[in-house]
Amino acid sequence: MTNKNGCASTCTITVCVTDIRVPGSHVQLVYACVAPFGNASFAKTSPVSPLTIPLLFRFNSIVKLGKCSESCDLITKNNNEAVPETTDNFAAKVFPNPSSQSFTLQLRSDKYDNVHIKVMDLQGRILLNRSIIARGSLSFGHNFPAGIYIVEVSQGNRRDLIRVVKQ
Repeated sequence: MTNKNGCASTCTITVCVTDIRVPGSHVQLVYACVAPFGNASFAKTSPVSPLTIPLLFRFNSIVKLGKCSESCDLITKNNNEAVPETTDNFAAKVFPNPSSQSFTLQLRSDKYDNVHIKVMDLQGRILLNRSIIARGSLSFGHNFPAGIYIVEVSQGNRRDLIRVVKQ
């Protein structure tokens, strides 16, 4: 950003997206990490109705949407490659990131079900929508213009979101 006096400034914002929905619940439930009376040592993950969340925030001083064990800090960054650390052997890795030509998506899964890949631009337009084998790889983005894209990788109720940059 540059103001009328020619002073320039830049900033970066990182957004962490976590799916807090409780899989397999017959009614819509989400996970909440609640520490009663502000005592973090008693924090507990509970499935709750989204309608009760305002009450949780009102009567508990520590409430976090999602599981207590989940954190955006669980993403390991190494040379601009982000790989979510998982306990269920499901992960996706995109490299190189950023790229000026194309990307390679590499998958790791302990299940054999197909993995669904969706790539969207920041306006939400779907540029790629495909299923591939669980332990495969996929090259994509060679025809994408420069920009920022979101790669959604899902297998059943497991999901990873990865931000990639085409230069």
